[in-house]
Amino acid sequence: MRFSSQFCLGIVCLLVHARYGVWCVRDLEDLDECRRFMAEGKDHLVVVLFTATWCGPCKMIAPQFVELSRKPENADVIFGQTDVDDAADISEEYNINCMPTFVFLKKAKEIDRFSGANLDTLKEKISEYR
Repeated sequence: MRFSSQFCLGIVCLLVHARYGVWCVRDLEDLDECRRFMAEGKDHLVVVLFTATWCGPCKMIAPQFVELSRKPENADVIFGQTDVDDAADISEEYNINCMPTFVFLKKAKEIDRFSGANLDTLKEKISEYR
């Protein structure tokens, strides 16, 4: 039996969370995977970073996004990211017009969003909705 690399990454993320209480940032490659990812979140805050490889501000904020996913106070927050060029179906579903955009969800419903590489705003919103 063979498993996709995304399935294996999902298992690794779950194991890391179970062992260390922290989530890693999961790459979302298509809309079906994104929907499964949202369903896994259930009652947790889910934060998705919409990015692009050519986006300078995205490159600046991405490492900080990863660091936030590793902080103990964010152990119950689920972090995902998607490249708008590689996963146009996801960016279309969420009506993404500029990058970076952060979308915040609970129970698979959007509760907030903002665009721009503002670390302080990102921290504030995670803290507010956590």
